[in-house]
Amino acid sequence: PTVAANVPGLRDSVLEGTSGRLYPYGDIPRLAEILFQLCTNPFELKRLSNGAVEWASSFSWDDEARILLKLCQQTIETARIHR
Repeated sequence: PTVAANVPGLRDSVLEGTSGRLYPYGDIPRLAEILFQLCTNPFELKRLSNGAVEWASSFSWDDEARILLKLCQQTIETARIHR
């Protein structure tokens, strides 16, 4: 599982309570608490680990490449229209 600060970008890649845990940015005591919980609770660690694998398997490089290619094509078309 992932433990990450609850900030843009990071929070988009973690499903809170499913694939990992989020903590408020800069809240080191909360980060320590979450890490301690994961290190001392093997059942929670396993549950989040399984969730992380399931979440990650919903993505594919091929799909992401198609999305990026489409975005690039749209950007090029938009630039042509505004010339």
